[in-house]
Amino acid sequence: MGEAPHDHDVFVAPLVTEARREPAAAAGWQEGLIDRITALRWPEWRIDLYLGIRGFPSPEMIESEVSDRERLCEGLCAREATWEDDERL
Repeated sequence: MGEAPHDHDVFVAPLVTEARREPAAAAGWQEGLIDRITALRWPEWRIDLYLGIRGFPSPEMIESEVSDRERLCEGLCAREATWEDDERL
């Protein structure tokens, strides 16, 4: 039995496009913040919401939220599910 083909790796952070970087820079987000948010896999609607509202949450508040989430995720081990996981899923 072969492996199922897939077009993405669940362990690789998605790439950030220029179309996403430009609004982040215009909103006053520090360089690299959009990359960190994307690596945490925030939903697109949430990123759009934060980019669409000026002043709240502030870039500092977003930075703090991202830092907190990164601390929570630090040290977590993840792997792709396999058929051997059986009932654990």
